[in-house]
Amino acid sequence: MSNFSSEASLAESRVIELADPKNPTQKAWQQIDEKDGAVVEFAEPPPHTGSYRVTYLMKGVTVEQVAQILWNNDHILALSTSLSEIKSLKKLSDNEEIVAHMHKSPAFGVSKRDYLIARKIDKREDGSVVIAQKSIVDNSLFPEQSGFVRGDLLCSGYVVKPVKKPNETTASSCHVTYVIQTDVKGWIPDFVKKMANSQLTTQLLNLYTYVKKIFGIN
Repeated sequence: MSNFSSEASLAESRVIELADPKNPTQKAWQQIDEKDGAVVEFAEPPPHTGSYRVTYLMKGVTVEQVAQILWNNDHILALSTSLSEIKSLKKLSDNEEIVAHMHKSPAFGVSKRDYLIARKIDKREDGSVVIAQKSIVDNSLFPEQSGFVRGDLLCSGYVVKPVKKPNETTASSCHVTYVIQTDVKGWIPDFVKKMANSQLTTQLLNLYTYVKKIFGIN
């Protein structure tokens, strides 16, 4: 296993840990927001920076449909309000790759951010799909860019689990958990941080709307 693959696997383990509400090693999560069924929780397990977890039940869309959107860079770019570009740098395997995320400045006077990321998608035995990513360090793949501050994504990702109705043999809905733990580096004003946090519920609600639109689901 390459170092990059090891980093991607580490991200997967961390995402699964943070997404599991029954994990006994977790610090207490506190609900900080809710909108139309999407719930945001926050925890600050030392020595890491704060962690956010967002959960939402997506009715009438499947695990495979959601995963297909979340693994496609064009769809990710279309869904994001902050990303300006995604660069595909290296394919490690059919389910692992290295990408660079370039983010716009969130406010006047605030530097743009970029991230060099190892990401992975994994379908598990229970039918769930995990998509996980974290920052890596390799300036030969993607040197630091003029005008950008290189952020440190400790981990982020999605756990998408099938949800069956009592009379279903195949799940027609799914439960989505999104987690993120990041250090944006450099100066970010408090109002920008609050604005980003307030958009976490909208992120999953917009994903749900987008998936239904792409697959023609009413």
